[in-house]
Amino acid sequence: MNIRCQYCGKRLPLDEERSFCSDACAKAYDEAVQRDMPKAKYLMGVIGVAMLIIIFGGLFIGPLMTGIGCIILGLGVLIWPFSTPETVRMFGYQRSRVLARILAVLCILLGVWIGFFPG
Repeated sequence: MNIRCQYCGKRLPLDEERSFCSDACAKAYDEAVQRDMPKAKYLMGVIGVAMLIIIFGGLFIGPLMTGIGCIILGLGVLIWPFSTPETVRMFGYQRSRVLARILAVLCILLGVWIGFFPG
């Protein structure tokens, strides 16, 4: 049972079993999922490359590569702001994308801090 619309995040009455506040939100959600699902493979590729850079670059080159890996990871999430189904259920599709972009900017800032201002 959801307590928020899965698209816009509007609160739903607790006694209702539906997942959307309106048919328009249900249709918009289906269209967004159909539009975004083919792009998920690009985000997975960016995550894989960023993790390799963070792990091996950090081991063999130093904090600069770790920072660059974090920046690449943040840029990937900023471009393709997908979130988990649990996050969508909790906040709604639109708000989960905004949250993903906020976390992406924080990841980019963390990468700049790690890579270019080692302490």
